[in-house]
Amino acid sequence: MNEDWFAQVGSHCSGLMSLNEAVSRILDTPLAVEAASPAGCYVALLPASSIENGDGSLYLQAEIVLETSNSLQLRNLLVEYGDATVPYGLRVFTATILDKIEFIGPQAELWKFVASFAFDQLYDFLDAVPLQLRTLSGYIAVGGKVQRQTFMTRTSAGRFLEARQIYAVDVGLETRSFVLSDCLFPVKVVASEFEAKTQFATKQLKQRLNSSWQIFDVGTNRWETELTYLCQDAGNYFFESNEIEYDRLIGKTTHKVSFEGGSWFRKRSDSTDFVRVYEKVTAR
Repeated sequence: MNEDWFAQVGSHCSGLMSLNEAVSRILDTPLAVEAASPAGCYVALLPASSIENGDGSLYLQAEIVLETSNSLQLRNLLVEYGDATVPYGLRVFTATILDKIEFIGPQAELWKFVASFAFDQLYDFLDAVPLQLRTLSGYIAVGGKVQRQTFMTRTSAGRFLEARQIYAVDVGLETRSFVLSDCLFPVKVVASEFEAKTQFATKQLKQRLNSSWQIFDVGTNRWETELTYLCQDAGNYFFESNEIEYDRLIGKTTHKVSFEGGSWFRKRSDSTDFVRVYEKVTAR
């Protein structure tokens, strides 16, 4: 394996991207994403220490209560994009559409097709109705809330993140919600260190420069084998290291290191099977 699982998956957004970007600036708390292959695809970046909650539960990533200046800013934006429609409902949307999408694999056309119609999924699943942005502008008021909700799910292919930007306001005794954008991203799990402890030693695999990593023995305070990052799959980082005998390169050893609290495996070039080296690894 020499390609990240998400390289050919693609990211998909429903809603006007210019509006999405403008609302992100109002929230002033950016979502951590980066460009990936192919061109135009983005992945959500998630620290390895934050991957435990992968069950589709809601995480409120950002929220702001509108004041006079930013409420006017948002109202003007909606008037500018007046004819476009967004999902609207008489309650706060707190459910993800990720569990309504069937993930067959990292290159599944079904993911690409269904994800590109996130708003359609919202209409069906959350009993939302379309509303023109021009009409929505009349609901913008001081005290209304702009939120970015995020949800994550773990599939056999990898993790996916839904990032939904909404506006919610109380009208009398009712809360009215409007989905301004809804984006679905594959997740790139980010780690810079792995630690494995045994009864006799503690080994740390640390990132040095770019794709260069190196094993550090805590007990002896010495740097050991150098590794090169290859890729990641749904639960592991993959590396390779040189096999040297009598100052000659004879092959490459592949390392599979879990970022989910699993094991560290190694496979030499003359073997077809991975062998467990350390039972449990902590990723940071």
